[in-house]
Amino acid sequence: MVWENNTSTIIMITNLVEKGRRKCDQYWPQEGREQYKHIVVTLKSTEVFANYTVRSFTLKNNKLSRRNTVKGRGGERRVMQFHYTQWPDHGTPEYLLPVLSFIRKSSTYKPPHAGPIVIHCSAGVGRTGTYIVIHSMMEMLQATGYVNVREFLRQIRLQRNHLVQTEDQYVFVHDAILEHITSGITERSLMQLAMYYQKLTNKKPEVYQNGKSGLEKQFMQVVYSRSDNLDFDFAMRSVNENKNRPGALLPVFRSRALLCNRTSAEGSDYINASFLQSYRSSHGFIITQLPLPTTKKDFWQLIWDHNCSSIVTILDNESTENECYWPNQSRPLHCNSFNVSFGSESLVSDESECRLKCREFILEATKDDYVLAVKQFELSSWSTETPSITQLNALRHIIKLTSSKDGSTVLQDRFGSTAAAQLACWYLIHCQLDNENTVDIYQTAVLACQMRPRVFTSPAHLKFLYEASLLEMNRNVNNDETVTEKTELLIEDRSSSRQESAAQSV
Repeated sequence: MVWENNTSTIIMITNLVEKGRRKCDQYWPQEGREQYKHIVVTLKSTEVFANYTVRSFTLKNNKLSRRNTVKGRGGERRVMQFHYTQWPDHGTPEYLLPVLSFIRKSSTYKPPHAGPIVIHCSAGVGRTGTYIVIHSMMEMLQATGYVNVREFLRQIRLQRNHLVQTEDQYVFVHDAILEHITSGITERSLMQLAMYYQKLTNKKPEVYQNGKSGLEKQFMQVVYSRSDNLDFDFAMRSVNENKNRPGALLPVFRSRALLCNRTSAEGSDYINASFLQSYRSSHGFIITQLPLPTTKKDFWQLIWDHNCSSIVTILDNESTENECYWPNQSRPLHCNSFNVSFGSESLVSDESECRLKCREFILEATKDDYVLAVKQFELSSWSTETPSITQLNALRHIIKLTSSKDGSTVLQDRFGSTAAAQLACWYLIHCQLDNENTVDIYQTAVLACQMRPRVFTSPAHLKFLYEASLLEMNRNVNNDETVTEKTELLIEDRSSSRQESAAQSV
């Protein structure tokens, strides 16, 4: 079918197995090449992202004669498969923006003379229909300035029945289109970033409408984006209340990290920790508070259960030696099924503003020979207002030492709040710029607020991410001194404006 219709793009919106049931047979080789009747499929590349995977194939038809191949009527064809991995059967994805980003990216691959796009889920109706309607309405809006979901769905259901299978999927279509209209396309290339940021922070009367800059308006969208689904009930139950540090943020149920070594007691799987997306994984980071004396073992259980080999601890002015939650050289920490032993401590970076230490620990199972090596990187401080070169240098040290590790990277500050979330977002931004030369700061910030609500409480926190990206841009353009000076001057100018505004308000 793909060969006969000259298809160059396949959209896959199902996993091979979901909830223990086979939903789709793998129709491509795991590696190398495989022959399906007379069609030879060769896997050329696979790139995994947090919410989807992109695979590149070449197809060759062995039925074609050599003569047809020479005349250009056969030969090899390239096919791209865009595989969304975070969309449950009969349901809708937890987060909207990654779906819109996926639709935009998957629909842009259009080689000349390519045939129709092939879209499939498991049954080819629910998730498939939802994708088709959202994609088509985005195109209709661009061409005509309006949308008509009901009429379009009625027409395509005449061609294939049951497209858009549930009421939730129908609502999701409208939510996605509304988000597309209100937020627009927020991804920017490396070269567009500085101008886009300048426009967001422009305070000229023609831009600075209703007393709010573009950045302030965008921040309101960030913190209120789909905030109706917040569920803190489990974290606030009496059995869990004492496990939360006073003043700490609380995890919402849908993105909380669970303890696996649970008992029958209520709340035995609870710890104040939330997953955040990284560039390559939907559970790439775990944001958590500094452990209390009563939750030290729970913290190490989290590390053990989720196979975390990297911890980044951000200290503040209130940090004391009494808050040390790790064992010393003479006394290991004994947990239910493993022991934690101190290995070594070293200084990675001695920059005064952002001193970076590294400690090594060994977690050893008590009933078998499994061993988990863990590194803890301790940052002496972190400014949440304006990013600095020393913070960038510390981040790059951390990325270099953690990027190849398995499991989630644990990021913690006192309250599991802004500093840890900014570090996670900056880490993701760095990876996106490094791999794509583009960045979507709005989407990054929205997902952080949806997965760990209230991590950003001020437009300055969003501005931090834009200025961090400008610092990244500065370093990525071959260390050009002119770009460096312009970027630093732009950040200093914004910082001065902020101080002046604060002084005027006082």
